Amino acid sequence: MIRHIWILSYGTNNLWSSWIKAYHLKDSNLWEAKTPCTCSWNWRKLLHLRPLVRPLIQHYIGNGSSTSLWFDNWHPDGPLLSKWSPRVVYDSGLPIHATVSSIVHGNS
Repeated sequence: MIRHIWILSYGTNNLWSSWIKAYHLKDSNLWEAKTPCTCSWNWRKLLHLRPLVRPLIQHYIGNGSSTSLWFDNWHPDGPLLSKWSPRVVYDSGLPIHATVSSIVHGNS
C-alpha cells in the first residue's frame, strides 16, 4: 500500500496510476483528496495510510517544477499546508496547485 502511495505521488505514470488520477483524484492532489462515502476498501485503506506515510516521503526539489509548493514534503518543517492554514495560501496570492519553481528566482 505504501508503494502505491509513492507511485501516485512521485512515481511513473503507468496504467493504474493514470486511472486512479483520472477516476479518483480528478484535479486534486493525493494529499488533499477526501475519502468518499462509497469507495473500495483498497482505496479507503490507501487514503487512511497517508498520515503515516507522509513523513517518510522526502521530496528533492531540483528545479521545482514537479514539486508542489503546498502539499509536498520538501520544506524542513514538512508540507506547508499542514503547518499553515488555507488562509495563508489565499493571502499569498499563489494558486493551491503552485509548484516550488513559482517562488524560486535564480538561486534564491
